[in-house]
Amino acid sequence: MDETRYAEVTEVEYAVLTEVRNQWFSYLSEARIRILFDLRKKLSSRKIVLARIYKTNDLIKHLTLTEQEAEGTDFIIFLDKVCWDAIPQPDRIRVIRHELRHAEVIDKKNPFIIIGHDIEDFESEVQLNQDDIGWRRRVATLTEIIYQQREEAEREAKKQAKGPRKRRGVAVTKLL
Repeated sequence: MDETRYAEVTEVEYAVLTEVRNQWFSYLSEARIRILFDLRKKLSSRKIVLARIYKTNDLIKHLTLTEQEAEGTDFIIFLDKVCWDAIPQPDRIRVIRHELRHAEVIDKKNPFIIIGHDIEDFESEVQLNQDDIGWRRRVATLTEIIYQQREEAEREAKKQAKGPRKRRGVAVTKLL
């Protein structure tokens, strides 16, 4: 069994991040944001998690130092890969925009924080998603269906690998 949980993303995902950040979140222009694909289904309160944003601590910042940057990553966005691969560009923008809405700047000493959902966030998202208010439910349903299909295919493959099932029970002889 493959134990890999996360995978690197491509330039495509960073292009969406840049587009969204430039259009709606210019105050995060200095934030160093890394994106990773989550390769496993994640649930929270029995709902599928399409994406999540994480503010790094000092250890993660240290571990994410690169030769190009003297400071580590401020935020990590985890994208459900099944979801991301299945949705069109407008939904990708919605996912990234929703996650960035959780990131805030407070001051120069401790510039970045994560905030929860609030009514202002809800109002902004409703206005921005007037063309598709139920996008999150639609995308979550699609993602769940894909996971279910994969799970069913895996179960079927395991059955096939075991070979034909032997019948158990009492042997019956015919009396002539």
